[in-house]
Amino acid sequence: MQLRELQKTRRAQEKRELNDLLDIIEMVESTGDTYDPSADGFVFSESQISESIRTRKRERLANEAYNHRRESAAA
Repeated sequence: MQLRELQKTRRAQEKRELNDLLDIIEMVESTGDTYDPSADGFVFSESQISESIRTRKRERLANEAYNHRRESAAA
């Protein structure tokens, strides 16, 4: 039981850190600069970062589609 709680806590922390990293990447890239996550102590692999960026984009597109459908139905 204690191991599961520790794993749950670790996964939640990792998710927060990954979301923080994605926010930083978006901010830096919006200025045209590049960003090296490892320079700030992030330890995610390139594949983890790339997949998380794709997931975030899909979630945003899905939200936009949902909002568009809802607005169209209300009109």
